[in-house]
Amino acid sequence: CCLHGALSQGPGTMATAPSVELASKSAMATDAPKVEGTVKAAKAAYAAEDPELSRAVHDAKAGTVADEKHGGAGSDYIKSIVFGGLDGIITTFAIVAAVAGASLPLEVVLLMGFANLIADAISMGLGDYLSTAAEIDSIMQERKREAWELEQYPEGERQEMIDEYVNNGFEKEDATTIIDTFLKTNPDGKLKYEQQFIDHMMIVELGQQVPDPDDNPMWNGFITFLSFVIFGSIPMWFYVVFYAAGNRDAGIQFAVACVATALTMFLLGFTKARIVKAACCSAVKQGLLMMMNGSFAAAAAYLVGWGLEAALGVNLAGAQSG
Repeated sequence: CCLHGALSQGPGTMATAPSVELASKSAMATDAPKVEGTVKAAKAAYAAEDPELSRAVHDAKAGTVADEKHGGAGSDYIKSIVFGGLDGIITTFAIVAAVAGASLPLEVVLLMGFANLIADAISMGLGDYLSTAAEIDSIMQERKREAWELEQYPEGERQEMIDEYVNNGFEKEDATTIIDTFLKTNPDGKLKYEQQFIDHMMIVELGQQVPDPDDNPMWNGFITFLSFVIFGSIPMWFYVVFYAAGNRDAGIQFAVACVATALTMFLLGFTKARIVKAACCSAVKQGLLMMMNGSFAAAAAYLVGWGLEAALGVNLAGAQSG
């Protein structure tokens, strides 16, 4: 968040000659792979709006294969973490809120809360695994079809790709040059960049990114399950503590669970934004939006519980104890 301050010169700093400054930036960019990677240096240049540092970073990594994982560690599973965690904590707390609205005893909160937590976690994890596996299978089937069409009628695929480029604003001559480069052949007559061209067709024609060979749907499902259990159990542990301590004050129990849940949802949104390297202000905004989302869902559940109890004209807590 304080990147501009860290990169700006203090008022008493002497102006540096452009050549010396550029050399310093080049050294920073060159040392970046050894320390924290060129991606961090590139992002620092972008945040400071420093074109010279950006050029130095790119010059430093010229001729090397850049492993630019822009999201940072954990970004590959951000969807599973956020969806699993958000669904876990909102679903569990919605049950807590509904039970509180209906004035049911603590034992009902524990019973319904933990039963729902485990059942939904399994369902969410399995659902993420199955949906991810189905998506990967669908993309690979489309890739096989594109490969077959290229083998059977390469001229037709060539023309389709040229047309796609022209429709996206390229002049036909430039589009033809690009596609013909992809379709260069080896001395044996086979396409030199066949696999690259098929992957490119998948993106341009179908808008589908071919999955990495090491993508594992089971891991996605496990991350969703784990995230659901970890975040979803947070409201419940406070009730467990109250139950163990013999405290039966429903108002205090619900108030503490509300505060803990709201803070957790804020941290979930904030952490999600920071994982993808969002600025602090943006991360705070994401945290607040996620907290509001969960709060509205919990409020709706509370009102449903309260409304049903009122509509039935029965004190459910009294009926339970009786």
